[in-house]
Amino acid sequence: MSTTENRIIADDDDNAEPVARTVARPAAEKKVKGPYPNRRKITAYINRDLFFYLKSIGVKTDRTMVSLLEEALTQYVNTYAAQSKFKG
Repeated sequence: MSTTENRIIADDDDNAEPVARTVARPAAEKKVKGPYPNRRKITAYINRDLFFYLKSIGVKTDRTMVSLLEEALTQYVNTYAAQSKFKG
């Protein structure tokens, strides 16, 4: 039984010392990446008319589509939570 039996690529360096590919850093030192720090990414598929309407509101109000969607979702979640309390 060969040591390379379950490997996708078998090479001549099978006996070489393994090389560390990543260096773990403490959580406090990790840099926040991306244009929206401390936010989670979602993908939404909406119909064409809603997309253009949302885009036009963003242009008229000088706001990003992300901030408009976040505000709308926040209002929806708050309304849902309030309705759930009263149904109780």
